[in-house]
Amino acid sequence: MQGVNNGIISGLGIVKRVKYATMISYWVYGIPLSYYCMYKLDMDAEGLWFGPTLAVLLNYMVYEHAISKADWQLVAEQTLKKNHEQAKALSP
Repeated sequence: MQGVNNGIISGLGIVKRVKYATMISYWVYGIPLSYYCMYKLDMDAEGLWFGPTLAVLLNYMVYEHAISKADWQLVAEQTLKKNHEQAKALSP
């Protein structure tokens, strides 16, 4: 689901708004959790997967929140305006 939400975020043009959440979820939570599970809890390769799993879950939650707060009417209006401008530029 995070992959689907990632596409929606890109389509909405709000990637800049969520990029720090992605960095934080992996670098602050995901990587340390992987390290802790692998080396401190002796879970080996199995423990490696806990970090990315947590990071994906956190991303999904942030993306869902950003999508639910998006102004869909504004996005639609901006897209129509952009399409009209491109059509005018292409017409002879």
